[in-house]
Amino acid sequence: MSGLVAQHIRMEFGTHTAVSDAHFSVAEGEFVTLLGPSGCGKTTLLKIIAGFLAPSAGRILMGGVDVTDVPPEARDTAMCFQSYALFPHLDVRANLEFGLRQKRVAHAERSRRLDSVIAQLELGAHLAKLRDQVRIEIRRIQRTHGLTALYVTHDQAEALSMSDRIFVMNRGVIEQEAAPEVLYHQPRTAFVADFIGAANILPVLDQQPLAEGSLVRTPMGALTMAGTVTGPAIAWRPERARILPPGARAVNAFEARITDRAFVGDHIDLQVEINGLIQRLRLPHCPQAVGEVLRFALDLEDILPLEQGA
Repeated sequence: MSGLVAQHIRMEFGTHTAVSDAHFSVAEGEFVTLLGPSGCGKTTLLKIIAGFLAPSAGRILMGGVDVTDVPPEARDTAMCFQSYALFPHLDVRANLEFGLRQKRVAHAERSRRLDSVIAQLELGAHLAKLRDQVRIEIRRIQRTHGLTALYVTHDQAEALSMSDRIFVMNRGVIEQEAAPEVLYHQPRTAFVADFIGAANILPVLDQQPLAEGSLVRTPMGALTMAGTVTGPAIAWRPERARILPPGARAVNAFEARITDRAFVGDHIDLQVEINGLIQRLRLPHCPQAVGEVLRFALDLEDILPLEQGA
């Protein structure tokens, strides 16, 4: 598939809007992931792009050509369904060859392509038990062949590790699209902040401007941040907490009582109570036990402003 453009795609099923005004482009050779929970519209959007569904409104362009009304078999695309959709009466080679036969590719060229693909599949079979390695293999194949790829998942780890860009979908709307690191460090809404990684999300009760930044009042307490808030909430990532030694002073310092503690290998996951509110911390080390108190601080840049979502 060459470069792709989706122009104001809308999909309605009766009174239900599955996709609402999806407008984006995917460059040739780019790997883009549609990420979101079940029912958010990501698979519906993929089926529209592949030609298996006709949109209620909008257009699909591939390589600058309008293919909105072109059937799936006439588009230069291939779609792998979640169920994999293998023909049970065909062996592995015949399944792999099916699309090439449909396109009437010559026998010699079919054999050459199949031998190449089968060699890659044999390598992948040794890695099948290692999910991370399978992700690497999929990405390697996509890069090697310069494929334009749209990948659908609800698994944030897959999306973050494989994608050039991620489109986060919520209730039929693309709530934010960006490179993985941008999405993680600069989520636009509470939904994106919570869906991409772990986040402590706090409603903003009020704020007042400072010489540099703002003082924001939340149920957890007052927080000083580098910018200003125009939306209803702020967020901070659990791993951004810095443990303070006894007697140390810092901006955005809090005392927290540990209510739950879980060792998960490369970090310790804590549930802590701060001013009657339960928040989450993720620390590389923590000598304190459940019931004990620790002090931590957050840098000004760690407080993330959030806009209203879908």
